[in-house]
Amino acid sequence: FAFRAWRPLLGWASTLGAAMFAGTWLAFLYGSEVMPNLWSALLATAATGYAARFAWGEGVKADLMAASALLALMALFRPPDAALLSAAIASVIFLSQRDARRAALWLPVGAAAGCIPWLVEMQVRFGLATGVSDATSVSHVSTGGLATRLFQHLALTDGPTIGPVPGASLPFVGVIWWAFLLVMTGVAIS
Repeated sequence: FAFRAWRPLLGWASTLGAAMFAGTWLAFLYGSEVMPNLWSALLATAATGYAARFAWGEGVKADLMAASALLALMALFRPPDAALLSAAIASVIFLSQRDARRAALWLPVGAAAGCIPWLVEMQVRFGLATGVSDATSVSHVSTGGLATRLFQHLALTDGPTIGPVPGASLPFVGVIWWAFLLVMTGVAIS
């Protein structure tokens, strides 16, 4: 379903992408652990596909509404990820498609709607200010500097599934993996 959203734009490449994703560490580990990372990734893939179909395809409003609904579902799993993705997609549409600027606002609205249950629960259980403060003290949500967070991400690429990794060193495999991804992204963009 997630990769099928891309079929009108990419054709058979969407099937190839689905097959390649099915063999990744993310799909195997988080799929078998029933953790939200897999569902967040699949919903992000589908939402981005429907938003791209709206912006660079036929411009059908149903595609934009599907993207907005998928971002709301994604926010039920990972609210910060959905908020950032919706802002990024809406920004790209806003900057590149003049006639779709107002419509692009539906994407952050969808993500915000999915965040409501989290905010209500946080308010009821902890109080909003205390809940946000407590959440930012958790390692994967912490407000540490960019360099610290990047270093911890690289440390997690070669083994542990949950951080932070105390006394971590940079794994060679993680550095090579991200260098490869950056080069391939450059090739894809050019």
